[in-house]
Amino acid sequence: MEMDDVSHVYRWMRMLAEQKVALQVAGKRKGERPKDRKSRGQLIHEFMLRYVSTTMMHRKKDRYMIHQSWVAAPYPPSIAPLGSLKKLYLKDLYLETHHRGFYALLRVATPSVTMTAVMAIMEDEKDDGVVFQLYQQEDEDHQPDEEAVQMQRVCVVKEPYFKVMNDGGYGLRVDHLSDVIWLPPDDERIPLGWRARISEFEKTAETLKAGKLNTAVESYTSALHRSIAFEMSQILKLNRYLAYLKASVL
Repeated sequence: MEMDDVSHVYRWMRMLAEQKVALQVAGKRKGERPKDRKSRGQLIHEFMLRYVSTTMMHRKKDRYMIHQSWVAAPYPPSIAPLGSLKKLYLKDLYLETHHRGFYALLRVATPSVTMTAVMAIMEDEKDDGVVFQLYQQEDEDHQPDEEAVQMQRVCVVKEPYFKVMNDGGYGLRVDHLSDVIWLPPDDERIPLGWRARISEFEKTAETLKAGKLNTAVESYTSALHRSIAFEMSQILKLNRYLAYLKASVL
């Protein structure tokens, strides 16, 4: 990794100072249960806009993107047996807290994108959502982010760490890969309503292998729409944004 001394550049020093203040404010919110959390639909909508923009930027090889992240205080991985942990839901999470003695059952609700971490929106059984940040992954050249965090996969996050992100939002941060347990599609811990959608994606994959591309695309699109469940207004906004990006590229 290349490094450069930017201590003489005012705008970068100002940004670092602002982030230091924001980090101190975040620390003071430890133990708080936020009342301004965004809905699952809003999180998905905003993430998909960012996902499209980031994907377009990655395709422009003559451009550089700068990603920033707070370096979290080191913490030990969860060593508690899963059977000893109690389930909690996203609405029960407290800020800047490692929820020792608990686990969260989550499903990947969006495609994933790699920034300083592999990121996606996760959802729970109560239809709440959260930004998920998975660190310490292999380089994308060795393992694409969509393989690390696959859409529709269900996982258990042991003793989850809920934090204030550097953009002011809230997210789950995972620094230890052993804190995430990915469940096989037929695992009895997966809710019945989620298993049906996983089955749809598996059938789509088999259709792709059989060469039935059009049918696979139709099935995938249908399952994707039902999974993400965008409201019509959100779809219209996304389409307008895509048209804008396409026009700017052309």
